[in-house]
Amino acid sequence: MPALEGISGYATHPAGTQTAITMSGNDSLMIRSFDISGTTRARLLSMWGYTQVIGSARLRSPRMHDNVRGIQLQTTTKVADPLVWGSEFLQPLYAQDTLIGEVTAPTDAAGNFEYLAALIYYENLPGVAASLISPAQVRKLGLHYLGQICTITAGVGGGYTGSQAINITADNFIANQWYALIGATTDTACVAIRVQGVDIGNLGVLIPGCVNTPSQGSRWFTFLSEWYGLPLVPCFNSANKSGIFVSVAQDQGGALCNVTLHMVLLQGTPVWNQ
Repeated sequence: MPALEGISGYATHPAGTQTAITMSGNDSLMIRSFDISGTTRARLLSMWGYTQVIGSARLRSPRMHDNVRGIQLQTTTKVADPLVWGSEFLQPLYAQDTLIGEVTAPTDAAGNFEYLAALIYYENLPGVAASLISPAQVRKLGLHYLGQICTITAGVGGGYTGSQAINITADNFIANQWYALIGATTDTACVAIRVQGVDIGNLGVLIPGCVNTPSQGSRWFTFLSEWYGLPLVPCFNSANKSGIFVSVAQDQGGALCNVTLHMVLLQGTPVWNQ
């Protein structure tokens, strides 16, 4: 079954030196062992950085273009704007290859967290049954739009913090129904908004926490799906609402984020991965 997984990590005060990131939560830079038959692939869907000052973020590996710079991209100040996404090419990733993630921020201050985040797509990840659909199914089965508010109190220690069930701040979900997660927005800049639950194989998916482009965040998974021609819209059943968790990756300031999840109530059960 296909799967989506977001990963992120940070370095503390890397200054002008390319510094290896410490991964958030249980995230790993090792690509999962997906290629059992040799016929399926994994791809890098998106990548972005979040630095306190102008800096850079990069992913590299001997299996990618080169092991010196790889994908190295400049970042702007406190903007989680995707630097890789919607291109005509999907970067291949290789089973059990361990990527190297690094960041710089030449003029940052002591104690600052500088981040790198990425979103990975697996064509077939054994043991994971992610409920993913295309925008066409959302249009066909959609009944009502829902803006689900989650007030996330972030911590100051880095990684994913403020985790809460999707129904804690407000609970107006209709019982035992499927909802498509179109995207998410926030009123306060953060590295990423993370949503995790059993319906997507308990892997976390990430939406960039960029306040400057809310129209992008609100349709994040729709944009990705339409551009790449893949079913990338995650779905969640309201019966599992107490086990669907929302958190944020935030910098050392730990600012509160009022997150809005942009969701669509679906009629019936979709056909997965179509």
